[in-house]
Amino acid sequence: MVLSPLRPYTTYCYALVLRDSTGNLARSEVFQFTTRDSIPPAPPVDLQAAVARTDSVTFSWQPATDTFDGAGAPRRSGFPNYRIARYVVRIGNQGIDSTNLDPADSALYSTFLSSEPSTSRFSWSGGRWNWYWRDFRPGASGKVRILAYDVSGNPSTVAEVVYSVPQDSTLAAGCGSGWVPVSGTSQGLSSFCIEEREHSVSGRPVARVTWSQAIDACTAIGAELCSEAQWVRSCESFPDTASGTLPYGAIGAGEFASDTTQWLQANCQLGTGDSVAMLDSSRSDSRCVSGWGVRDLPGRLGEWTRDVYTSSSPASGNIESGTLAYTGPSDITGAADLGTLHGGSALVLDQVDRTLSTARCRTRNYPAGSTIDTLRDGAGNYLGVRQHPLPSGISSAWGFRCCKLLWP
Repeated sequence: MVLSPLRPYTTYCYALVLRDSTGNLARSEVFQFTTRDSIPPAPPVDLQAAVARTDSVTFSWQPATDTFDGAGAPRRSGFPNYRIARYVVRIGNQGIDSTNLDPADSALYSTFLSSEPSTSRFSWSGGRWNWYWRDFRPGASGKVRILAYDVSGNPSTVAEVVYSVPQDSTLAAGCGSGWVPVSGTSQGLSSFCIEEREHSVSGRPVARVTWSQAIDACTAIGAELCSEAQWVRSCESFPDTASGTLPYGAIGAGEFASDTTQWLQANCQLGTGDSVAMLDSSRSDSRCVSGWGVRDLPGRLGEWTRDVYTSSSPASGNIESGTLAYTGPSDITGAADLGTLHGGSALVLDQVDRTLSTARCRTRNYPAGSTIDTLRDGAGNYLGVRQHPLPSGISSAWGFRCCKLLWP
């Protein structure tokens, strides 16, 4: 049964009445439905990009409206966001962020619900939308696309703008394709290049390698396995040094009040147990990126660093100038044969409370190749030891990335 014509966005009620051959009647309960339309809304217009920092851009646009009149119809400028249910932001072709407008405000949407409740990336000024993104790689350029969906689920045409993020002049020479430049520190860490993603061969991240094999693989391409200082610097800091550091620089680009296991599971493959996605570079999410543009530091694969495992302050003679890599003896075995892991992985740990903590920038994972791990809390208090599940020091959940000094 087709009912036509009906008015759009109108609530109707109907019931079914049945009559048998002797004239007896039976009536169903009353059903209710609200009509929608199939006409796309008028798209966002006047999309602009304003560079805020070397890793940040603010985008703004005039709101979309649902005119019901199709393409070319006059915009109802007096009704911004009229029956618009959602805005979606894409960087390139990947959906990155969205905000859902409050359906209770049916005529003129002045409130909105973010897809990430703890963020403030979207803001509504009463005349324009603003969206702030701080996960761009310095020196990067590309397109940001904005789509609007009306309450019927119809998408608008795409509004797009080209962005170009500046780069520190001292790093402008770059490091080559697939590498990201990171500035050094006043504490002796030289500027360096780090692989943008985990070390890969033919597009597939390399896993199941020992610490020494990771060192050899980086040496073979004229680089070194990243030191802890290089890895942490790439993870928790931003090109704008005034911003200081974050517990995890790759999470929400500083817009999150706190990092969560759920967010990392959804965007960075932390503790998911998905071994197929873990080794599929195409599953890399653009939201899982540090302020320098280094991708997938948390989750996916735990990553070897060049330093050996020690819980004490290293002697000055064990620090290589410009790399801050500790290469002296391990405090567990007395030999320099235990590497350190950073960044968590998709591996499901037997202690759930360790999943998030081992993924943070400064937290070392357990030392592979050892049967024990000394656990300490944030204040340095001794918590005990636990058995290591893979004493061979090889795991499908462990990979690495290489670094090389950025010469002026």
